[in-house]
Amino acid sequence: MYPQYPNLSFPICSLFIASLLIIMYFGTKNVKNSETKLYSKLLKYTFVIAVFTFLLTLVVDFYFSSSTNLIFEIAFKVLYSLWIIWTSIVFLYFSNLAYESNLMQLKLFKHVIVVLDIILIFLIFVTSINITYNNGYFATTGTSLLMVLIGVFLYLFLMIIVSVINYKDNKDKKKYIPLIIL
Repeated sequence: MYPQYPNLSFPICSLFIASLLIIMYFGTKNVKNSETKLYSKLLKYTFVIAVFTFLLTLVVDFYFSSSTNLIFEIAFKVLYSLWIIWTSIVFLYFSNLAYESNLMQLKLFKHVIVVLDIILIFLIFVTSINITYNNGYFATTGTSLLMVLIGVFLYLFLMIIVSVINYKDNKDKKKYIPLIIL
């Protein structure tokens, strides 16, 4: 798409899609409840991550060097932290759909998410990251990226557990089939 800056294709697409979602969602009237509140928060974080990713990719393409490596390491760790927060909001949204009437369960999930996010973000910032830039392409590797992957898979695992428990406890099981498939 952009042969001179090959890393920009995905960030441009994600920024475009996130912008469309924001315009479509906030351009209409929505019911005020916990589900729409979480969904709007999820959309806002999606847009922030898309903008941050686009700007970071653009800046890396123009200014990456051995002298700026530390700045970019910190910037990528911030991006990784945003990914963790986004995934935790997805989990909270999912839990809200599954346990819409059980406020105690949702409060417990919120506390667990805050603690888990703090631990994961701390681990992201204290572990190493490597940025490789070669012929216009860059990649990140290292333990920080591993912490993100562990966090994302942990939240996915928790979503599976929540859906299985909710499926067993709920009388109207057909209502939750889309959640289980998700």
